[in-house]
Amino acid sequence: MSLRVQNAPWFDADFHFRIAWYAEQGGNELAEQFVNAVETVVRKLAENPNIGWRPYARDSDLSDVHAILVEPPFRKHILFYRFTMVKLLLLPKRDNTLS
Repeated sequence: MSLRVQNAPWFDADFHFRIAWYAEQGGNELAEQFVNAVETVVRKLAENPNIGWRPYARDSDLSDVHAILVEPPFRKHILFYRFTMVKLLLLPKRDNTLS
């Protein structure tokens, strides 16, 4: 069973900023490739959220934050997320809600 995906506050703004940047730098096709790469990794996370790693495992406030690289060729981007038994929460990269 897949987890329900939810975007934390500001995730959409961060995501759309990146889409606009790719569209400006390489055109709409590149921006669509980026969207597809993010959607692919989100689908994988919804099926198995444990495939990511915990970048802040030693920080008690952030130990439940996980991370995963976006699909190639966009592997320089990292998705941060939290999850429960029923929900996958996508976090923006520049985020005060990480703490």
